[in-house]
Amino acid sequence: MILVASCFVAVSEARVRSHKQQQRQHNLLDHSPPLPAYKNTDSGIGIDNDFDIDFDNEHHPYSTQRSLQYRSSSYGSSYGGSYGSYTEVENRSWTQRLGDSLWGVVIGFILSFVAPYLLWWNEGRAVERMKQIKYVEENARPPSSSVPGGLVHVVGLARPRKSSPLTDPVFGIPEDGASGIHDILVLKRNVKMYQWVEEEHSRTRKTAGGGEETIRTYSYHKEWRSDEVNSGDFREQGYHHNPPMQVHSKTFHREGGVELLESSGRSVYGMSDQLYYQIPATETYSSNHYDSYGSSKPTASIDFGTIGGGGGGGRYRDNYGAFQSSFEVPPRWIGPSTMEFGPSPVDIGTHQVHWEYSGPCTVSVIAQLRMRGIVGATTLTEWKADNGSFTVCRLEIGEKSLQEMVATMRLENNTLTWVLRLVGLLLWWIAFRLIASPLEVVFDLGTIPFLGLEPGTLVSYITGFFGFLIALGLSLIVIAVAWLFYRPVRGILLLVSAITIFYVIPHPQTPEKLE
Repeated sequence: MILVASCFVAVSEARVRSHKQQQRQHNLLDHSPPLPAYKNTDSGIGIDNDFDIDFDNEHHPYSTQRSLQYRSSSYGSSYGGSYGSYTEVENRSWTQRLGDSLWGVVIGFILSFVAPYLLWWNEGRAVERMKQIKYVEENARPPSSSVPGGLVHVVGLARPRKSSPLTDPVFGIPEDGASGIHDILVLKRNVKMYQWVEEEHSRTRKTAGGGEETIRTYSYHKEWRSDEVNSGDFREQGYHHNPPMQVHSKTFHREGGVELLESSGRSVYGMSDQLYYQIPATETYSSNHYDSYGSSKPTASIDFGTIGGGGGGGRYRDNYGAFQSSFEVPPRWIGPSTMEFGPSPVDIGTHQVHWEYSGPCTVSVIAQLRMRGIVGATTLTEWKADNGSFTVCRLEIGEKSLQEMVATMRLENNTLTWVLRLVGLLLWWIAFRLIASPLEVVFDLGTIPFLGLEPGTLVSYITGFFGFLIALGLSLIVIAVAWLFYRPVRGILLLVSAITIFYVIPHPQTPEKLE
């Protein structure tokens, strides 16, 4: 009966759609705007020159339809806001969904082996890391009581080895000395560009006969982005074009490196690049420094050429997709800490740059004290265990005791352990959902859209709920068995908890049993 009703509904919907098309096609074609041309796709549902008009969806009246898909586009300009949208509707038959679900079963079985392996490996990693941290806590010594090659904990002032200035070679900023900023250790250039950004929104509904219809809407708006957005990957490319970024974010370090002056002031140690590169840029560069020292702000008169000139003869696309003449991009200050170049007022292709830096600062280090060359020339570098099982080369900003640094290491280990546990649980749950997905597709044969009857969706909820319980129980069992090798007491307690989940939930005790 359900199959007969589904067929009746499908035929009725087709007749209604055909009737609407005959009534409205002529008037709409006379007044509808021209649709943009789309290139063919390799997905098996591409668009050719011939198309039919489908008026079944009231929200997309100008949509083109090709067998499994129709698309529509609308455009309108709004500075700083959204600009146009592109809609794509894909219809998948019951047999296509069933085929995809069978592939899902294969992937599910693979994930069901990956999940326990990840959980087991993670517990072994966590316990081994705890042992390593304890070793560091027990064996790290101050440099005065350590020997060359030993593990040390030292606090001191990180400063440049040489007095040469560190500047951004493109902009010449900061001009060391003229701005009152000296001995910069790290300089970071942060760049962002005003670009088109694509957002995808989709919604899916079940259709009669077990099919599925997915409506994807791609909207476009302007946004400041530090990464370069490739407009060539947009679903609709004719009206939204991003020029290439003319300069990118980058971090600069001193060629001569840095050294560490011990807090006592008696010893100076070299620092390896591995330690040096852990120093972050924490202060914001401000051009007001120049005013304080009576110097003029740097103009950074760099010739950046033109925006989007590559292959276009020095031309660029404006907001409407039309080619315009190339324009110059002289940098200009728009605030004490931000330089801007490109189109003005702000539009697609405008760049903004600001800098962060770090001067001489107090740092805390756990590393190896290594003798280099003549006696007394020592360097802090990576420490490696005798068996090569782990290494230590850690730097933190500020004056930190060994116990504080060890506590941070333990916190990081615990955080990573719980994150990987949740990932393993999620993978196992996804595996069970994929393995049970054909059941949802089979029950969707009884879908009756106008009654809101979707038996496959109900089956999906049920399998998802019990799949999560099974994944949780199995995850606890794997973790407990792994702990039996490393933490026997905790492992036994966790194993009892896992068994309880499998026994108590399916067999709840009634009041009669309790009596």
